[in-house]
Amino acid sequence: MGIIERKEREKERRRADILASAEHLLFQHGLEHFTVEGVANEAEVSKATVYLYFKNKEDLLFTIFNKGHQLLYELIDQDFNQAPDNESKLATFFNAVVKYQKQYPDYFNMLFLFMANPIPVDTNDPAFKEHCEVDQVFLKKWIGVMQKEQERGIIRRDINTIPTLLILWMQIIVLIKMVSVELPLLHEQFGVTEQNLFEEYIDLTLRGLAVQ
Repeated sequence: MGIIERKEREKERRRADILASAEHLLFQHGLEHFTVEGVANEAEVSKATVYLYFKNKEDLLFTIFNKGHQLLYELIDQDFNQAPDNESKLATFFNAVVKYQKQYPDYFNMLFLFMANPIPVDTNDPAFKEHCEVDQVFLKKWIGVMQKEQERGIIRRDINTIPTLLILWMQIIVLIKMVSVELPLLHEQFGVTEQNLFEEYIDLTLRGLAVQ
């Protein structure tokens, strides 16, 4: 390995270490305690070193947010590609989001953190544009999935695809969050399990979308 390649690899490793430290600080102590100085202390580097890799606190936060989104999309794609042909693709989508909350609870909780505290971003920033492009690709893919389900006679043709997908996305993440918080009380009062609730939601939703 040449000197240039070795230096590039070292820069990538250092950036990854700083990002991992930033994630740990955010996930363990919350947004109110998240500062560049705190990240530097966690990573055992100087603030100047952090600024070599990230422009500011918002850049760090947006990078973490993007990573969480990418993990979600990869998990959904993985489950989608492995799903049997006769399984509803929307059911695959719902189950993948539930799995995401189980495998990456910190990233899942971060969705709500950033909803309540939007990150100020430069809309001309390449990272922001890349994030928007990834979101658009993901949305277009699932528009295509909905349209194919309509062509197969599984989903009603009178459904407005984009608003429906956005509503379903908001419904499932709020349901998952509520279940994660309220499940002990719900189980004690009504005897329901997490599996009961998710299965009923998916069945109810699919029946509501189905051709009668």
